[in-house]
Amino acid sequence: MPKRKAEVKLEPKAVARRKMEDAPHRPETIAVIVGAPEQEQIFNVHTDLLIKHSNFFRAALSNDWKESRSRRVELRDVEPEHFEVFKDFLYTGFVYCSKAGDSTDPPHPRLACCWVLGERVLCTAFKDAASDAFLDKYAFHNKTPLRAQFDIYPNSTERSCIRRLLVDFAAHTWHVDFFRREELAEDNAAFIVDVAIRLVEIRNRSEGKKNLQWIVDRCEYHEHVSEKKPCYLETFRKAR
Repeated sequence: MPKRKAEVKLEPKAVARRKMEDAPHRPETIAVIVGAPEQEQIFNVHTDLLIKHSNFFRAALSNDWKESRSRRVELRDVEPEHFEVFKDFLYTGFVYCSKAGDSTDPPHPRLACCWVLGERVLCTAFKDAASDAFLDKYAFHNKTPLRAQFDIYPNSTERSCIRRLLVDFAAHTWHVDFFRREELAEDNAAFIVDVAIRLVEIRNRSEGKKNLQWIVDRCEYHEHVSEKKPCYLETFRKAR
């Protein structure tokens, strides 16, 4: 005769005693309304990620702000496509910025705007990742972002790392004809002065190098160094 399977003893009393508050924790989300009313998009993002990486959202979701009670944050001055890149970064640690049909991969105006968004929401990791994207997509492929400074300079401080990166791009890689372009002279005095100063420094120190030799450590262009924080690459590698 086949052996009978062992009977499973149920404990209905124990099951009945399970409380809702003892269920596994499910992270909360918040609705982020992005863009002008006629083109707004709503992004549902986990609050723990926003609080971890963004000082702006950490403050907005504190008990003192109305956004904490309504579970809604509005960013009317931000383009939805740029916030989508930010949201994807929070979950992956990567900057997914290219789109089908882009003439460059990705176009530097979008990357520049992503860096500006990182400054807007006070997310050092996202700004540093955008800086790395500049290096990966331009310096390492011998391409030159000619207009990124138009977005970066009005939205960054004098000593910001992204400014130093753009200046080094120009000082080390630009052909002299780039500086003769009429569009470059439009409201761009601060950038031109910074490049001129950097060129003199390179000449005086005999540092002039070709191709990629001027890129020694990408963290030189990261904000986390001055803030004494770990690099975002280290943070996201630990999370994987």
